[in-house]
Amino acid sequence: DTEALKAQETAIKTFEQGTSGGDLPTLNVSNEITVLNAFKEIGFCSSNGEVKRLIKGGGAKLNDQKITDENYLISKKDIIDGTIKISSGKKKHGVIKL
Repeated sequence: DTEALKAQETAIKTFEQGTSGGDLPTLNVSNEITVLNAFKEIGFCSSNGEVKRLIKGGGAKLNDQKITDENYLISKKDIIDGTIKISSGKKKHGVIKL
């Protein structure tokens, strides 16, 4: 199953070695974006309610930190090594570029 191996390699590169894997979903935003919109636009959730449930359940993460505020604004202050990591649970990871 080469696709699964590729995805695993990308995740390892991105989250353990700190490099940005090219296969991860990427969301380009011009300035700042709310957590709710970020999770919807990157394709992790289909509604605000779904994002709110994910946050309440502790599955929404920004740069490996749990998101607790559903009104949080993702902006330049969240950039680490040129990117912002966004995660839904343990399997879905993406990158936000400002």
